[in-house]
Amino acid sequence: MQATTFRGCAYTPYGYAVKSGSSIGFNGELQDPASNLYLLGNGYRAFSPELMRFNLPDELSPFAEGNINAYAYCQGDPVNRTDPSGAAPILPFMQEMKEQFFTSFIRNYKANAETGKVLATPYAQRIVNSPDKSFFGERVARAFIAKDSNGALPLPEILQQQYDTTVKSANAGEISSTTGHLKMARNWFTLWESGTAQKQGISNATALTALVSHSLGAMTAGLADIGELKTGMALRRNTYIRKA
Repeated sequence: MQATTFRGCAYTPYGYAVKSGSSIGFNGELQDPASNLYLLGNGYRAFSPELMRFNLPDELSPFAEGNINAYAYCQGDPVNRTDPSGAAPILPFMQEMKEQFFTSFIRNYKANAETGKVLATPYAQRIVNSPDKSFFGERVARAFIAKDSNGALPLPEILQQQYDTTVKSANAGEISSTTGHLKMARNWFTLWESGTAQKQGISNATALTALVSHSLGAMTAGLADIGELKTGMALRRNTYIRKA
């Protein structure tokens, strides 16, 4: 690896001292003489130039994963980046969350978007075309339409099945809209925790966006559920179940 010279010292890209000649260490940071670690961010995380990584994951990163690698320094690019805070950059993650939010909830967010990819699936068609939608069913249908209008690829089949089943239950009155949102929040978390989401190509930002959206949806759905009880719609939905 090519070494970088700094004030009479020579360092590898990850800060290993090839030539020492100053009390100020790599990138102007002070190195702990006992451990040879850099305590970045006023001791937030210790960085090891020998191991070329941090000794702890970043607590600020989503799901404590630190993007690709929980222990990575400068996202694996120490030549073009520095990390005095010891915290993984979260701006790219937040940008992806913003993109996921607009793609899923704002119709025609992207210019010249290619449509017809999401609603081509039978699950999405049933969700969108289902009559007498519940509050939860209506919100999910709008999200599917927004994803379609922005040219997004369909969700993995396992998620489409879960949405289809949960929407059916909510529309029929078997569960409340609040329960529908909570069930899907749990499904998203389970998919992420088991590693299935990552295997399906679902990023952490997408999973977190879905978790936040359904959690917020559960709070707002409570008022809708109360409204259905007051108007008798909840009883009407339960009547459908008894007739079946």
